[in-house]
Amino acid sequence: MDADKYQELAVQTLAPPTAEAKQRLLALNLSYDMTLAFRSETASGFEFDAIKRVVFYGKQPKHPHSEMLMVRIKESELLMSQGNDHHTRNAVVHSADYISDEMMNAVHAIIGVKTECSELFETLLKLHAVPTRVPFSGAGIDPTDKQNLIEEAGDVLWYVAILCHAIGVPMSAVMEANNAKLLKGRFKSGSFNADNAETRDTKEEMKHLDSAVDAATLPGKDEPVEELFSADEADACYSIMESATESITLTDTLAALLRAEHCPPEIDDILRRIEQNNDETRNKIRIATDRLA
Repeated sequence: MDADKYQELAVQTLAPPTAEAKQRLLALNLSYDMTLAFRSETASGFEFDAIKRVVFYGKQPKHPHSEMLMVRIKESELLMSQGNDHHTRNAVVHSADYISDEMMNAVHAIIGVKTECSELFETLLKLHAVPTRVPFSGAGIDPTDKQNLIEEAGDVLWYVAILCHAIGVPMSAVMEANNAKLLKGRFKSGSFNADNAETRDTKEEMKHLDSAVDAATLPGKDEPVEELFSADEADACYSIMESATESITLTDTLAALLRAEHCPPEIDDILRRIEQNNDETRNKIRIATDRLA
């Protein structure tokens, strides 16, 4: 999906900045120390930034938290090298091979999003704390602040791109999935609705999200179907998928019967996961069937 198109569709599901919403923001500001909340968020961002720099860059930034982190890392590395730490031996984490590259990149990206969001809060703190002015008021955003917001928004996007890389999904597929979840699963009218925002059908939303991801990442999605399958192969696929759907339905029925017998919590949890997996599989079969049709 084109980024500009994604932005256009995202605005459709944005809660509008009504006069009532603005009044609530000003009223909250009078009775709640928003400055303290913003500063707290910014401070936590500094700590995560220290973790990011120490772990991923091997650097020790000028932050009191980073010195403590470096000391703990060195202590733990010594214990790991000696193999005399109970928890280390049990987890068998004596080698960097214990963590996959994908997991490392995902952790880096998630921590990075947190740190960049905290920097956005720094800008928000400036917008909120302008002297001699009602908080957040003014004709618009100052050019300098706008420049800062562009920079930080770009940094957040960079980390989101790294997260998509880590989980093996194109950003375009994530944008398609997000819009499908919101426009087809939550706000079916095509625009924001406060009731729908509060009362969500998570199952319905996930169905549209999974469908969009599968459609965007399905191999050969841009190729004509006749170039992918012969008629006989397509018929065979139909038969297999019909059988699979029947098996899933039977499994769902058995799971429902077992749960009706008030089975132990552990078994109930397993059955719920089976039903969830069945829903995901059934949705993927439907997508594949549509592709063959």
